[in-house]
Amino acid sequence: MFAGIELPAAYLKKEALSLFILLLPIMTIAWFVSAGFILLFVKGLTFLEALAISACITPTDPILANTSAFRSRVH
Repeated sequence: MFAGIELPAAYLKKEALSLFILLLPIMTIAWFVSAGFILLFVKGLTFLEALAISACITPTDPILANTSAFRSRVH
């Protein structure tokens, strides 16, 4: 299932701070939490290998979709 939202041209400039706050710290925390679960369930991996795997499975779409969809409904 795919969904698309058409955003105004100035959206990134207007919402840069909220995107930055959600993407940088929250994505980093999700990345490390995912790596922790991978280390917990897959024995024999190094922390660096777990980080590489978790970089592939850390979800990004819910954060971006929440920011754009919530802002578009409010305005």
